[in-house]
Amino acid sequence: MFRVDKDFVSDTAFFASTKEQNYILQPNDYINVELYSNGGEIILDPNNWLRSSIGPAGSNQQVEKPKYLIQPNGYAKLPLIGETYLNSLTTRQADSVVSKAYEEYYINPFALITLANRRVTIIGPEGGQVIPLENENTNLIEIIALYGGMDKDSKAKNIRLIRGDLKNPHIQLIDLRTIEGMKMAQLQILPNDIIYIEQVRKPFLESAREWGSVLALFTAAITLLVLISTVNK
Repeated sequence: MFRVDKDFVSDTAFFASTKEQNYILQPNDYINVELYSNGGEIILDPNNWLRSSIGPAGSNQQVEKPKYLIQPNGYAKLPLIGETYLNSLTTRQADSVVSKAYEEYYINPFALITLANRRVTIIGPEGGQVIPLENENTNLIEIIALYGGMDKDSKAKNIRLIRGDLKNPHIQLIDLRTIEGMKMAQLQILPNDIIYIEQVRKPFLESAREWGSVLALFTAAITLLVLISTVNK
């Protein structure tokens, strides 16, 4: 999977330019919105998730926060203020836009926007996983650890980080066997990145499996012919 030519050169300049990049909101993203008054009291709690998260005797219960979809036209429908254009904004810029919109209803409000569907896809010898990004500054090594690490069947020298439009993606090859490669692995992982850990090839075992299947079919055919010959005697 995800093979590259022998003379392939990593798009190092692109990844360096996005090293500290903030995620840009786009259609089909889901966001969480928390709105606070000047004194810090939360005032946007349409599903009562905050107050209901504290159960009897002060026990904490996980209650899912409401999520708002950024529609294909770039707008998200938010409580009170309705359709709000958030496409192509960072979450910090969206904070300002939403806070400004709520000034019509509250005194000195401030909003906190977080992406609800931040995730990264990792594919390796152990299969594939979609891992949620719970922190802004998650790096490659942390994602690999969440995946379960790398075993003897993983190629540490040829890890591929794929970013951007899949029709014309940017690819970074990372070699975790070296200190220089470890430095590259400190790159911030962004939502929708794809990480591919190549599996170590074992030609002898692969050939043995293939020839084993052929031999099994050949043995079955010979057995069938012997049975037919025996019956016809």
